[in-house]
Formats: sequence, C-alpha cells, structure tokens
Amino acid sequence: MTEPHTRSPESQTKTPEGTLLKRYEKEVELYKFYLEISVKCSLFAFGITGALASYFFANHEQNRFLVWSLMLPVVLNGGFFVLFFSSILASTKMMNDHKMTCEGLNALEPFDMNPLPALCKILSCMYGLVTIGLLAAMVIYAI
Repeated sequence: MTEPHTRSPESQTKTPEGTLLKRYEKEVELYKFYLEISVKCSLFAFGITGALASYFFANHEQNRFLVWSLMLPVVLNGGFFVLFFSSILASTKMMNDHKMTCEGLNALEPFDMNPLPALCKILSCMYGLVTIGLLAAMVIYAI
C-alpha cells in the first residue's frame, strides 16, 4: 500500500530559492503574454472600428439606418475601455509583486514591467475617446 501523504522526490528537493526562481520566470512569461495580447486585441479592435466607421462615413447619406452599424464599435471600444482601465491597478500590482520576488532572490534584477501599466493607461484613454467620439457621431447623424 502506498501512503497518501508521502512527498515525491521532486518536491523534497525544492528550496525557497527554487520556488522564487520559478515564480520569477512565470511572472516574466505572464508579463510578455499580457503585453502581446494587449497589442493584438488593440489591433483587432481598431481595425474593426476603422473599417465600420469608414464605411459609415462614406455611405451614411444613402441609408439613414446605417448609423446603427456604429453600435458594434461602440460596444467593443467601451468594453476594452473598461477592461484596460481596470487592468491599470492589476498590472501595477503584478509589477510590485515581481519586484518583491526579485528582492527575495537577491541575485536577480527585476524585469522592467513599467510598459504594461503605461500601455493600459494609454489604451484606456484611447478606447474611451473613441467610444465618446462614436457615440457623438451616432447622435449627430441620427438627427
């Protein structure tokens, strides 16, 4: 019979430094993933927004109901505004946690994670302005 609470040899050799080193690596990977996803989602959202807005402004005089085609970019940009605005604090916390991990390791310099909170701030402002602009266009051209 095997004992249910026995440790594997791998877990017995883990040290606090080994755990912190794994945590350091995961934090850097997670940071890179978040940065990459942020850029890819932004390219997608601004591409959709630009295409629909261009079509609307080119053809709004022929069809008065075309103003409702701006609802998709309004909802999309509004959603991304909320997402990136709420991510500002989360990315700042992630940056501070990473610095604490590096302090525990004593030998590693913290990876520079400042661009992620800055990107969240910039993108939340951009999405907010685009949402307001599209809503204004909907009101102006609906009248």
